[in-house]
Amino acid sequence: MAVGIVAFMWIEMIVCFEGLDLSKRSSWLYGAYGFLSGLALGTAINGKLSDGIFMGVIIAFFTLFGGATMRRHKLKYGRR
Repeated sequence: MAVGIVAFMWIEMIVCFEGLDLSKRSSWLYGAYGFLSGLALGTAINGKLSDGIFMGVIIAFFTLFGGATMRRHKLKYGRR
């Protein structure tokens, strides 16, 4: 579980700093990994699968939305 959390945090840092191009399949894999991490974390906390799915959807959404927003920001304003 600890290795999964560290890997999740590492991927989230990459997404937040680099951004995601949603037209590429690899970007959607980041969202899928966010969903699986949220599913595992939510199920481990409560023990309910429904709570894990809900947490997985929220984390996947914020991963994809944040990555796409960061990419748009970098394209508009450039790297600073």
